[in-house]
Amino acid sequence: MYDQVKDLNQAYIQNIESINSDVGGAARTEILDNYSNGKYFFVFISPERFQTKDFRERLVAINSQLDFSYAVIDEVHCLSEWGHDFRTSYLNLSNTIKKYCPTINFLGLTATASVNVLKDIQLEFNTDQKNVKR
Repeated sequence: MYDQVKDLNQAYIQNIESINSDVGGAARTEILDNYSNGKYFFVFISPERFQTKDFRERLVAINSQLDFSYAVIDEVHCLSEWGHDFRTSYLNLSNTIKKYCPTINFLGLTATASVNVLKDIQLEFNTDQKNVKR
């Protein structure tokens, strides 16, 4: 996440933040408050964060005021039963996001999707082959 934020800032894409395990409670709350007030264009969020009740409640509150445009999932191959060894927090990530942000659109990114993994990803997102770009 740090590299992504740094690279975007160097490309003059600003008003970006990230939330991961390194961000403490007060800082995390401030980032989410600022995001809900329109300060940030987007926020990078670790998949583990979606497993916490307080974060899910914040998503619902923010989504009641603003519509999230996209959930971009990097390393989307980790959603697959064939590719989840990297981080198990990816399992059910798309279902969790859909539950708390029902109007969201998804963009999944990966460089390592085998045929079986790609099929799992398509099932997870309920999408067909025309939406897959290789």
